[in-house]
Amino acid sequence: MKIVSGGEFDVTRRTVAATKLADNDKLVSVQVFTDLQSVVLKSKEGFYLRFDINEIPDKGKTAIGVRGMKLGTNDLIESVYYLNGYEDQIIKDDDKEISLSSVKITKRDGKGSKIRK
Repeated sequence: MKIVSGGEFDVTRRTVAATKLADNDKLVSVQVFTDLQSVVLKSKEGFYLRFDINEIPDKGKTAIGVRGMKLGTNDLIESVYYLNGYEDQIIKDDDKEISLSSVKITKRDGKGSKIRK
């Protein structure tokens, strides 16, 4: 994960690399940050991790970034949700409705927790 200033993409070339990815890495989400306060990461194995947006460092466009969530051997990030703090997002996960604002705020780079309802 990383935050990149939009000015870094103001270039004369039409194509510009926005990040470096390792061989098996895949891009999950790109978001313009305006009034966002927290991020919720959801893993394929059903773990949720919510943390403050300020924990994501500002980096250059060619920097690798930092790990957002610790994952198990066969796990991967499935979804990324952004919360502004003013309204709740309700998502469906395995026929359960989950309020993303109810996910406890922790620190970046944790394993997260499963939500049981």
